[in-house]
Amino acid sequence: MSMAARRAYEKEILMAHPLRPCVRLATAFLLLAGGATVSSALGQCTPQVLSSIPGQVVGVRGQLAYSVDGTNFAVWDVTNPALPVKKGETWLVRLVTHICVEGNFVYAGDNGAINIVDVTDIAHPSMAGLYVFDSPCEYRLRDMAAIGNALYVSQFCEGVRIIDTSDPAIPVLVRIIPNPQPFDAIDHIETNANSLFLGRYQGRIDIYDASVATNPQKISGVGSAGFLTAMKYSQGYLYTASYTSSTMEIADVRDVLDPVNLGGYVHGPGNIDILGVDGDVAYFSYNGSVQRLKGVDPYKLRSLGTYSVPSTSFRSSAVANGVVYYFDGVHISISRLTAPPFTLQPVNRRVKYRNNMAFVARIPVGAPSKSVEFQWMKDGAEIANGTTAHGSRISGATTVQINLFDVRPEDAGAYQLRATIVDKLWWGCLSENITDAAVLTVGCAADFDGDGVVTGDDFDKFVVAFVGGKQAADFDRSGFVNGDDFDGYVAAFEGGC
Repeated sequence: MSMAARRAYEKEILMAHPLRPCVRLATAFLLLAGGATVSSALGQCTPQVLSSIPGQVVGVRGQLAYSVDGTNFAVWDVTNPALPVKKGETWLVRLVTHICVEGNFVYAGDNGAINIVDVTDIAHPSMAGLYVFDSPCEYRLRDMAAIGNALYVSQFCEGVRIIDTSDPAIPVLVRIIPNPQPFDAIDHIETNANSLFLGRYQGRIDIYDASVATNPQKISGVGSAGFLTAMKYSQGYLYTASYTSSTMEIADVRDVLDPVNLGGYVHGPGNIDILGVDGDVAYFSYNGSVQRLKGVDPYKLRSLGTYSVPSTSFRSSAVANGVVYYFDGVHISISRLTAPPFTLQPVNRRVKYRNNMAFVARIPVGAPSKSVEFQWMKDGAEIANGTTAHGSRISGATTVQINLFDVRPEDAGAYQLRATIVDKLWWGCLSENITDAAVLTVGCAADFDGDGVVTGDDFDKFVVAFVGGKQAADFDRSGFVNGDDFDGYVAAFEGGC
């Protein structure tokens, strides 16, 4: 590729994706089987816009969002994304195209300098320092990431600068990792703990041991489809998007000394990018749309739908807590790419040993053209109807109400309902939402009165029920009250539970 062609490509990518926030999100998502293709024939869904905040660039960490509007830097509490609350603001020295959050600092940079903002006190964020580039370089800033006090900045013309920000007022250039060759620049940076991942334009990913963050050492590498437009890290896996092949690939880098490319997901014609991964859901964009893929097995993916989003939204984006933050050409839009929210959430329950109980939830399905599938889960695993291995019985596992009979201690855990909605009029537009977790606590077997403690009162009340032949004294649920019930209760009582 000639230098002219290379620069033409750089300009195209810069116009399409110039703002690339590098907030590190805690996620777990295994994606892509070798040669896998997931159907994208589903119709376009409409995002649920929750709110918006002023700005063009955004990064999110936990329940805080960091936005930049011109040179105004603001911190937002997005615990309720429908009602973001501004916690503090300050003014930057330079305009911004990239945001990177690390510890108590936010690095906000452009092609000429990097603003270093101290957000220790979110009510009073302040400029802590400014790093100014000292060499001419067209389209200089490509990506940013940080480990502790080491800031990594990729530049088209020279490579990755390692900047020591121990004293943010006086950031110091420590070292430059050079580009391997003129037409194979390091465009993407990801980090995890003591590992540094550098994605090169032609597809190679170099892996460094960053135990000494300011002096990382190359230890291995792994290939991808080439001409990378994006790279994201998530709990031991690297996701890459290829400009030329419209492919998203994943590499297993849990063993950084022996990384393995697991294969690719081929979407079809068009430029693709990766907005982020959240939980076990990956968000990637192509041609003005965002598709969500869900899976915990890299060989089994489920599409959660394709959403129509303006192409300008991809200039700056972040994904956190099931919410997508993107620049829509006017401000930062905060949207949920899921089914409608549940109108009734399941609530925590405490039940007596071998009693019955139920969890209930509600979600608005809407038009008659829509169909919905329900699935209850316990501790993240799908639940099936029938008798469990430990003796309790379950019904309604695929309805809005799950019923548990003859509950045992093994049934305790966190329960959630997943609703998958398909709108048949919109070519199968599919969306999904999951309730909050409701915790089931199962009382001790010897706690006869269910007050949470085992005392002599429980023994006395059981004896009264037993002598009276009451059904409550049927300890083994055999349908009869006899000596076996008495012996069973005494054993549980003497055992403390």
